Amino acid sequence: MDEEKSLIRELHEANRDFAERLRESEINLTYDDEHDMLFVTLGVPQEAVMVEVEQRLHYRLDPDTDKIVGMTITAFKKGFLRDNPDFRKHFDTVFGETRRTEAWEVMPRTEASERASSALRGLLPA
Repeated sequence: MDEEKSLIRELHEANRDFAERLRESEINLTYDDEHDMLFVTLGVPQEAVMVEVEQRLHYRLDPDTDKIVGMTITAFKKGFLRDNPDFRKHFDTVFGETRRTEAWEVMPRTEASERASSALRGLLPA
């Protein structure tokens, strides 16, 4: 348990600029309908290590800086959105404006992407 708390503190410290990076970065959302997984990439895709921070939520971290460069959310529609109703309202807007396809391209800065960014900021551990 102490190890987990230490990791969360380290991630929080390394990502104090997370909200700013979300505002400035392009956000690439890719949804795998077959496996019900949402992949989030901030900016240009890069090499990263994956760390599970809670059930269904994995951060992709820059191996040199521990900055969050992406996220993977498993059981996205069937579990994550069901269990996190505050996020559902943000992501429903994104899902509603996008035809069902296997992948979404980089989102233009729209009200929907701003809502998604707002929801993503909430995924950073306190």
